[in-house]
Amino acid sequence: MHTQRSDIPEHSESAKGSNWSRLIDGYLPVAVVLLISLATWFVAMVLVGHSAREKRVDWLQKQALGIRETITERIRDYRVGIEFGRGLFDSSEEVSQQEWANFFSERMLEQNFPGVWGFAFVERVPESQAEAYELRVRAESEPGFTIRDHAQADTPRDGRDLFVIRYHEPASRNSGAWGVDIASFSENREAYERARDSGEICATQPLRLLQQGKTMYGIVLVMPVYELGVETDTIESRRDALVGWIAAPVGLERLFELEILRDWPDFDISLRMGKAGQSGDRLLYASNNDAQAVHERANLPMRIVDLDVVLGVTSKHHESVWITSRSTVAVLISGGLLTLMLTTITWSLTRTRRKAVELARVMTSSIRQSEQRQRVLALQAASANKAKSEFLANMSHEIRTPMTAILGYADVLGDLVRLNQQDEEYSEAVQSIQRSGKHLMMIINDVLDLSKIESGKLDVERQPCAIVETVGEVYTTMRMGAMRKGLDFNIRFETPFPKTLVGDAYRVRQILLNLVGNAVKFTQSGSIDIVLNDDGEHLRFSVIDTGVGIPEDSVDALFDPFEQLDTSVSRTHEGTGLGLTISQHLAHLMGGEIRVGSTLGVGSVFTLVLPRDCPEGVRV
Repeated sequence: MHTQRSDIPEHSESAKGSNWSRLIDGYLPVAVVLLISLATWFVAMVLVGHSAREKRVDWLQKQALGIRETITERIRDYRVGIEFGRGLFDSSEEVSQQEWANFFSERMLEQNFPGVWGFAFVERVPESQAEAYELRVRAESEPGFTIRDHAQADTPRDGRDLFVIRYHEPASRNSGAWGVDIASFSENREAYERARDSGEICATQPLRLLQQGKTMYGIVLVMPVYELGVETDTIESRRDALVGWIAAPVGLERLFELEILRDWPDFDISLRMGKAGQSGDRLLYASNNDAQAVHERANLPMRIVDLDVVLGVTSKHHESVWITSRSTVAVLISGGLLTLMLTTITWSLTRTRRKAVELARVMTSSIRQSEQRQRVLALQAASANKAKSEFLANMSHEIRTPMTAILGYADVLGDLVRLNQQDEEYSEAVQSIQRSGKHLMMIINDVLDLSKIESGKLDVERQPCAIVETVGEVYTTMRMGAMRKGLDFNIRFETPFPKTLVGDAYRVRQILLNLVGNAVKFTQSGSIDIVLNDDGEHLRFSVIDTGVGIPEDSVDALFDPFEQLDTSVSRTHEGTGLGLTISQHLAHLMGGEIRVGSTLGVGSVFTLVLPRDCPEGVRV
């Protein structure tokens, strides 16, 4: 018994040692695997985080390059607009304020150059000629025109040339700048002189622009304009030949918010003065004024024309790359497996999304390029249309002079034939020359009027005129033509009608002669009436005929240039198809319009409607 009892402790201690050994042998590999797994996952997380950050930085850098290219494209568009402005001066000895306003209309600027506040012509004026220059501009276009210093002027005149803003469109937001001497502000003057000497587009240093009650940073792009036909090979010759500059103030806030951020809405963009890596650079623009620390930012140097700036780009969606573990080994392993699975799925989805984003980016770039080409083509078309109008006007003048001589000599020849009692054959030949010459003269006058209308140089007078007498003159002129065709031709007053109208009697007569002439031309039987009506707000001159009428689908095209009725009708009647076009434009210039109503085979009603602007007087 004693022996047995003494053996029990020994057996118990041996069992304990064996259990510890089994525990150590059993859990040591697990611990080693656990430690290795933890170390592996930790290293993997560090590597994944580092790789993800490098990829994100690389991605952000590529996006910044795309944003920089977009800004460069916009500035290139602005350069095209400035070059077209200089082309306007290169094609004409003098450009009026109205021509400048028509060329750079507000609608065209909003569509093609939304980041630009406007386009200005800055004229060089010697100080000795400043007073005479003011008087000339007041007499030509602006009665209140005065040369004045810049709001931030820091340079006295002292005999220097003045750089005066002559035109600045659109006038709705820039007319207050007309007459400002840009050279009185030294930061402005330096860029203008640099452009003058180089002959190229230059940019001013960033300035604080005051537009629509807001002060913001902006730059001004300027290009010199020289005298036509003068050599500009040297700096001295360019200074002597300088006429002025085409200037385009670019608001940085307007540029980014209207043109850049709409294409890149997921990024915060900033622009600083200076070069990349420099400290203390001046902030010119920031889409987000949040002062918190930025984790990732791409800084790219860029040049706006000849200005060095730094473009800063940050993403609005910052995503952390770290994964933390707060639970046991089982949670870590489960999280690891889940992360692996999700990483695989996310990688697949990201790759698909990246392809889709890249495809969308390529398509967007293509659309932007197409829009740019369309803007350039639109500007070219406008320039070509202006050149066409000028060509038609010049040709009409050149042709009308010899045609007047031909008609004059035809009249003299007709008198000689009648005096000498020549054969009827000679008389008919002379009459044929006169008819053809008058018809050609009518065509020339129509083309000349149309070219003046298209170029914006046709004006109408506003003065009291005997409107009833004007209608009577039309009746007298056209009565013989109507009588030859056996038509009843009458004037009717539907309401009391003023004898006098404030307007242009010559143009009213021109319109009515055209409307009545068309009625006589296309009416074979029946009647033609001129009906006058006053409704208290408008005066109506209606020409009513019982002619062939007009098809419903042809009415809308009547006022298009060179448009006539169908071929079967137009072949039997003379005409250029310009009469109604010119008449409608003249009516618009007088604040009115021409309205048409017609039934095929029954007749037509053409009504000239003019605003009722009549002095107090007798009514008939």
